[in-house]
Amino acid sequence: RKLADHDQAEGINRMSSASQPSTTQPSELWDWRQLASLGEQIRNEDSFSAQRDRIVAMTSRLINGDVDVWLNESIFRLPDWEDGKIFPPQPTLDGMKRAVKTGKLHTQNTASRGTLAGIPLEDQGITLGAIQITRPKGAVFSSEELNLLQGLAQMAAMSLVASHRAEVEQFRLRQLNLVREVSTQIANVLDVDELSARVTKLIQKTFNYYYVAIFTLESNSNALRFRSSAVAPRKGRKKAFIALEVEEGQGLIGEAVSLGKQIVCDDVRADPRYRFMDSLPETKSEVVIPLKIEDRVLGVLDVQSNALHAFHPNDLLILLALADNIARAVDGARLYSRLRRRADQLTLVSEVSKSVTSTLNLSTIMREAANLIHDKFGYPHVSLFTVHPNRRIIAYEAGSGKRSKKLEGFTLSLDNTAGIMVWTARLGRTILVNDVTTDDRYVPSPLPPKNTRSELCVPLLFNDKVVGLLDIQSDKVNAFSEDDQLMFEAVADTMAAAIRNADLYRSEQWRRQISDSLREVAGLVSDNVGVDEVLETILSELDRNLPIDISAVWLLQDGDLCLSAVHGADANQLESVCISNPDSIYSMADALMADVPVIRRPDDPIWPSGLTAGYVSNYSSIAAPLRVGDRP
Repeated sequence: RKLADHDQAEGINRMSSASQPSTTQPSELWDWRQLASLGEQIRNEDSFSAQRDRIVAMTSRLINGDVDVWLNESIFRLPDWEDGKIFPPQPTLDGMKRAVKTGKLHTQNTASRGTLAGIPLEDQGITLGAIQITRPKGAVFSSEELNLLQGLAQMAAMSLVASHRAEVEQFRLRQLNLVREVSTQIANVLDVDELSARVTKLIQKTFNYYYVAIFTLESNSNALRFRSSAVAPRKGRKKAFIALEVEEGQGLIGEAVSLGKQIVCDDVRADPRYRFMDSLPETKSEVVIPLKIEDRVLGVLDVQSNALHAFHPNDLLILLALADNIARAVDGARLYSRLRRRADQLTLVSEVSKSVTSTLNLSTIMREAANLIHDKFGYPHVSLFTVHPNRRIIAYEAGSGKRSKKLEGFTLSLDNTAGIMVWTARLGRTILVNDVTTDDRYVPSPLPPKNTRSELCVPLLFNDKVVGLLDIQSDKVNAFSEDDQLMFEAVADTMAAAIRNADLYRSEQWRRQISDSLREVAGLVSDNVGVDEVLETILSELDRNLPIDISAVWLLQDGDLCLSAVHGADANQLESVCISNPDSIYSMADALMADVPVIRRPDDPIWPSGLTAGYVSNYSSIAAPLRVGDRP
């Protein structure tokens, strides 16, 4: 109004006669014109400190004295400001303090402090700051100067508010653009971890929050899985990546999941649910928003600030909109992941079936199956074993992962009382353990690495007999689902049939080899070759067809069994053992009179070859009678 009055007075003067006295001096008009330009200058500045400098410069130009300006930064500061604090929380000069306290112009004239004038910057009852002009040895302020100071303060306050409103509007537009950008990111990302990394970075950068993180709630579990976080840069330190471990119901994050409602904490120090973290020492306020689809809680969006009361209602509206978008994206990514996993499962069954029908070599079948499972699902340890009930062992055949090389030749006893694989082989049922520390049957592997947390062991069954095992281990808890079990059981059925076919093929090859050996021996006999050459050929063919260490032929001569040929031991030593241990030769005599080959039992006396080799009592041996009709 004052500015309008002066403009009107200037127009009247121009229309008045030259003899009419002027009511407004040209210098005064010039002061008001400068004030009018101050508003435009403040609004054109793009930083808070530059606006302060404009007010100081204009005041110094219009009124003599040392000018100080204090602005109430908490009113103006927006979340995405990156510069540090410019002004203290309260004014430091006496004139400013009195002006802010009373809300009025304050003047003071003392011999010690000189002359000063302080005036608050107010708009609609809100104190935005204060101006103080000091004249250490100057004249007292005139009424015209004080009027000008009041006009300047009013103009500065209105301009600051207008500038702030425009900046707030731009900030809101940036927030809305963030929602749009997050929606765009969501549309292009189908991996939850990648989605979380992008979204947390966008939110942190746009709002300049201290810490932003996303957690998802694992199915069939009370644990929240950390996905990604973004942390504001801290002076003198690298930008950190901080992961929190949270259980449902634990702290503000876990509480929000349990309740299914957002939690806004304006001062974390006053909330007993808040968990102080050494890695986030500057947190002062926090908001936790559940990621929900209808009534299903999928996870949380956690936002922390290093300022008290940091979350404006408008900020919460934006964060809620973001949380809704993130929840839909997480749900979609999970659905896609399940579909992709199901497709991988079906593909695996198909590829294993194709692989096992392309070869009858057992080692090749098992190695390719282990590699397929490892490549499709990324499990660190995949192993395949064969089970041998007669020998009472579980033998490693093929695998993938760090253990595979060291497991070659590894066996387990079927008679062990512990071990998930042993129990699976004995029961003929799948055993799924998603936390091995809770299962008494689990025995850590003697070979590295020793970080197994979950194990799935599936029997390979053919005609209800366990012919092998598929053992998969993971370094993560809850690594396997019921769907995984069903899928690997289907793979195991295919593998069992393949093992059976490979065994049949191997048996057929062995029978052909035996036939060849028999023909070889028969050919020698028909050629009237000497007995010694025939016996030597028989032992050579036995060595080729059976897993033999020592073999010998004993012939009956003048009522006594005599050593006629031997492989794998010294003939003289073997004869000496027989002479010094006559009981051992009786076993050979018993075999001579038997109708079928005799398999030595562990509690039987040790036979001559076993004594010669120094075997312990549980070694394996077989003796077959040489008979022509009924004559031994």
